Amino acid sequence: MTILYVLMEFGVVRFNEIKRYVGNVSYKMLSSSLKDLERNGLIIRTAYPQTPPKVEYQLSPRGRSLIPILDALCEWGIRIESRRSSLSTWRRPFESKTSALKNRRRTQQSSTSIESLSFRLRANERCVSLPC
Repeated sequence: MTILYVLMEFGVVRFNEIKRYVGNVSYKMLSSSLKDLERNGLIIRTAYPQTPPKVEYQLSPRGRSLIPILDALCEWGIRIESRRSSLSTWRRPFESKTSALKNRRRTQQSSTSIESLSFRLRANERCVSLPC
């Protein structure tokens, strides 16, 4: 999501510039994310045959069409954050059911499955807390 916002803001950007704008991200993770975005048609990668190699990235039309949706998602997250106290009231009954369900599943599933579920839950929380 951050990569898409960087490309939207700065247009055509080289790899190291993206790395600088995104912040604390490893070379491997950024490279993998860019490949995934390119594979899904959200960004365009242009490689120039020169030494040293020059590669530029930009949003594709499909990627540009996703920006309003990401903006709406961020606005939704901000609204939810501002209503945190009402959200915690809403979550209480759900969390008690969820914790009971997790306890039951722990006895049924391997620890790998539980780790995968908790990773996905943490990833969803990070998505809502991203600065927009």
